[in-house]
Amino acid sequence: MRAVHFAGMLALAGFGCGPSAPAVDAKAEEQAIRQLDDQWNAAMAKKDVEACVNFYASDGVAMWPNVTAAKRGPPREKPNPDGRPHGRGGIV
Repeated sequence: MRAVHFAGMLALAGFGCGPSAPAVDAKAEEQAIRQLDDQWNAAMAKKDVEACVNFYASDGVAMWPNVTAAKRGPPREKPNPDGRPHGRGGIV
């Protein structure tokens, strides 16, 4: 019985001795995020749909409360049923 406990303790000790996480430069990460946020705000202020869409992954989806999910797709060939033009970038 002691041998089982000892083996279990050795196994648990081995899991704790793995490689440590790489060091992260928090200031550099913060600066990068702030720059992206500034770029996003500039694109929104210019109402540049293509620039805003480029912040998302090709399979990304934007979701807001009480609104249909917006995702990038191929540009549509047919006009909207009410005749309004489609936005740039193939937003569906």
